Amino acid sequence: MARTLFITNDDGYDARGIQVLTEALKGAGTLFVSAPESEQSASSHSLTVRDPIATKKVKKNRYRVAGTPTDSVLLGIHALLGRKPDMVISGINHGPNMGEDVSYSGTVAAAIEGTMLGVPSIALSSLQRSISSYEIIGRVARVVVDAALRLGVPE
Repeated sequence: MARTLFITNDDGYDARGIQVLTEALKGAGTLFVSAPESEQSASSHSLTVRDPIATKKVKKNRYRVAGTPTDSVLLGIHALLGRKPDMVISGINHGPNMGEDVSYSGTVAAAIEGTMLGVPSIALSSLQRSISSYEIIGRVARVVVDAALRLGVPE
């Protein structure tokens, strides 16, 4: 059985970073995308608990979630995919997640949620907010993901 890579972010389903990441990971396994419908930057580890969360299937293995990055991971794993993937990869974030930014980052929170669910998870961010060299960043992301799959990540 091929491995399944779960892709999400906090910049939204249509963000350039997640598009580059998805393209860069082609051939690494079955790709499954569950990402917020709109930008959720600085949403931290927030959850939607009192309202229904709409999801829209865009195409096979691709979903827009009307919620936070954490909602996207929880719904994606428990309801949409229905099983644990081999890895959760969150990003590529539009801008750095360094220092105290990590506490507020929805990108990082999505990877933390994956980890809490027992799935090896990583978050990827670009140092630049306006990314001019997406192809280079995509290649670097692929190297990082391949290494994490090969070597594993700490629990």
